[in-house]
Amino acid sequence: MASQTLSWNELREALASLKEAALATRYCKAPCRQLANRSDKLVSLLDGYAANPSITRQPETLKAWASILEMARTSRELAVQAGALKAVIDIKKKKRLRGELEESLSQMDGLVIDQVGMLLKVANSANRAVNGGVTPVAPTSIEEHIRGLVFRLQAGRLEERLESAEALANVTASNPDAQRVVLLEGGLRPLVHLLEAWGDPSVSLLQEHAINALGNIAAGSAQGGHAVAGFEGALGALLRTLQVGSARAQRAAAEVLAGLVQRDEDARGAVGEEVQQLELVAFLKALYPDSFVLQESRANLVGSHAKELDDWRQKVEDVRREKDAQLSDVQSQKQGEVEALLGQLAAHRQALDEEREKSQGQLDRARAEAERSREQIDAQLRAQLQQAESERGARERELSELAWNALKDVKAQKTIAQQRDITLLAIVLRWGTCEAQIRAAEAISDLAVNESNRRTLAAYGGIPPLVDLLRAGPPQVQEMAAAALLSLSFDDGNRKEIAAHGAVPLLVGLLTSESAEVKETGAAVLWSLAEDEDNRKLIRRQPQALSLLRELREAGSDGAKETAGKALKRLE
Repeated sequence: MASQTLSWNELREALASLKEAALATRYCKAPCRQLANRSDKLVSLLDGYAANPSITRQPETLKAWASILEMARTSRELAVQAGALKAVIDIKKKKRLRGELEESLSQMDGLVIDQVGMLLKVANSANRAVNGGVTPVAPTSIEEHIRGLVFRLQAGRLEERLESAEALANVTASNPDAQRVVLLEGGLRPLVHLLEAWGDPSVSLLQEHAINALGNIAAGSAQGGHAVAGFEGALGALLRTLQVGSARAQRAAAEVLAGLVQRDEDARGAVGEEVQQLELVAFLKALYPDSFVLQESRANLVGSHAKELDDWRQKVEDVRREKDAQLSDVQSQKQGEVEALLGQLAAHRQALDEEREKSQGQLDRARAEAERSREQIDAQLRAQLQQAESERGARERELSELAWNALKDVKAQKTIAQQRDITLLAIVLRWGTCEAQIRAAEAISDLAVNESNRRTLAAYGGIPPLVDLLRAGPPQVQEMAAAALLSLSFDDGNRKEIAAHGAVPLLVGLLTSESAEVKETGAAVLWSLAEDEDNRKLIRRQPQALSLLRELREAGSDGAKETAGKALKRLE
């Protein structure tokens, strides 16, 4: 038990010790038991005062007790508030109170009951923080703390903004110093700005905290109420909340507006001007939802300026009647203009329909005439084409026959006298009939038996027309062209030239022919070309060349098997 002669300095030191322990516990710098021990010491000191009636009535004692009650009521540090509440609860248990202490505690009954749960929550949170080893840093002053909250409210992430808005709502509750700091730090702007984004579910809780903070500032002092009422967009945002906000936000906004119009004449006028811009029915509907708290706030709000509401209602009705009359006149005028335009449009449509029918008839006639002309032109072109084909065939046959007759002596002599002879052979190979092409290729094959003829035929362009016949000629022509190339390939220079003119892929393609003779002749030419090293590499690079030769060696005719086998020996 504390001494009966304790001084005010002892009590002040006990209070400071309790606050220090509470802050240390809040920021995880000391265990909760330290707060409990220092709170017990303070309770013991106060118990000593309470036991002595003369001491309890001393100004120092009453001042100390007022400090405890103020801590319990308004401290934003939950750990400090918890310590103060514990002191209140313990003193009440002593039942040895006098005078002002008894009266003060009787006023604290509701607060103590409501805050017991908070006390337990703070203790549990502090224990978890200590066990987790977290060590946040305490703000050095309320100004820095609020400045940080305002900054995070504007620039922080959603979670930080939510925590900052809630903290501002808590710190401004019954705390004039905090309210003043919020005003000085420009906190009204971000709070009002949050109310302008209704419809976004992610910020609805943020907006509810913002309304609570604005209400705390407005109710805390005349200066705060005047600042909120006069801030640009604040009243409009609160009235807008009555229409589109959540139920809790509507309740809070109605309470803030009711308090403003009761305490501030300028606010009443400003609210009136804002309401005039709204549809009166919508305003009243938003103002009177089925909520007991809202009904009480509405009663204060509407009762404070019922006459103004009647004037607004009358003004709205007058404006509506005036606008209805103007709208009726405009509608009549526009209706006449629309009817005139419709008449003009109908006349234009009729003229366009007539013009379209006329144009359609002309177009149909022109189309029919063009169709007849096209048919006549097609018939003429077909006749001319048939005549040209017939004449070309006759000229080709005539030219082929002339060339062949000129080459009879060459074939008979087995010699080539000049370049003219090879030119005639090339003409027959390119333009002659199938029979003439076969005879020309056969002639080259016979002439190429002579080594001198082989070189002469290659030198004067005898190889390219033979390669061309491999591309798309009939099987008989392909077979004879391949035979001629085989005869020419027995010269080293001719082997390279035949490959250079693209004969290798075409010869590989002959291996897929349905004609056994064509396959055998194609394999023979590949065998001869493979004598050259470069040609062997080229043949190996052809897709399926070796596989087709192997297939021919296994399933071809006797001659084809032998030829394919010899070719594979050179290639594998």
